[in-house]
Amino acid sequence: MELAEADRVLGNLPPETPHPWEGNTTLAVVMTDAILSKATALKVCQMAFGGFYRTLAPALSMVDGDLIVTLSTGQRRAHVHQVGVLAERAVAEAILVAVREADGFGVLPAVRDLG
Repeated sequence: MELAEADRVLGNLPPETPHPWEGNTTLAVVMTDAILSKATALKVCQMAFGGFYRTLAPALSMVDGDLIVTLSTGQRRAHVHQVGVLAERAVAEAILVAVREADGFGVLPAVRDLG
């Protein structure tokens, strides 16, 4: 068993072929204690999507529901770009941990089954 290399698989599909990963969705929540306005929370959310791009292929396709939500308690001053860069890193690391720790329970292949 080996990883599918989604870019190679998708790049070689004829146009009329259904998307092989239709319905795959990744959800993430970025929580911070930074003071964020609605606009800066949106910017943190947009920057956090970099974590999806760094770890998922394809990310944000037309047939999935990839989503990131940013929440803030508004307790500390922080620069929005600092929060965004850290959010991107946290999202990417969380996805990698989830992939390594996932168990397909003998029904679906998981990274741990590649062994």
